Amino acid sequence: QPTPAPTPAPTPQPTPAPTPQPTPAPTPALIPESQSVAVVARSECVIWGDPHARGFDSHLSNRSGESLVASIFSHGDFWLVKSDPISIQGRYGSTQWTQNGQSTTRAIAVGGPFLQNHSLIVHPLDGHVTWDGKRILRDMPSAFEVDDLISARFFETSAHIDIGMSSRPVVSIDIKLPLGVNLTVNRWSKHLDVRIS
Repeated sequence: QPTPAPTPAPTPQPTPAPTPQPTPAPTPALIPESQSVAVVARSECVIWGDPHARGFDSHLSNRSGESLVASIFSHGDFWLVKSDPISIQGRYGSTQWTQNGQSTTRAIAVGGPFLQNHSLIVHPLDGHVTWDGKRILRDMPSAFEVDDLISARFFETSAHIDIGMSSRPVVSIDIKLPLGVNLTVNRWSKHLDVRIS
């Protein structure tokens, strides 16, 4: 019987170089809480005309990138902003220019704990602007300020909230309030156009 052929020995593979240990990621530096700031895009609510409203979050619900606009036809007082610290209401009613019972913004009222429970009320030019019931911003131009609560200036502007009215002269109030709340109010003879951010 023939002798079986010897089984060949496997060819040895070269020994691989040892795998290097991964370099640990650097430990992030801790930022004191007082210096850490979340970046939040400013949002705004705009109310104009008879009236139309673009809410603070209207851009979130429209995939085309256009802001959704609501039309308000009711009369009465309605919340524009209602939170624990901030209260802003709009009063809606008709004027001789609104048709079919539509309404316009006839006044806004701002108050709440963020204003230490003071109140600011803005009417169109057929009314007044008041702080705690006392008339302010009587003349144009003029300014009103209470340290750490309100800085407001009343002036003529070419910055129209309602671009449909851009051919007409308008007066405006820019208002800076605590918590970064800003209002721009175009005061017309019988209605307001308002931007809240």
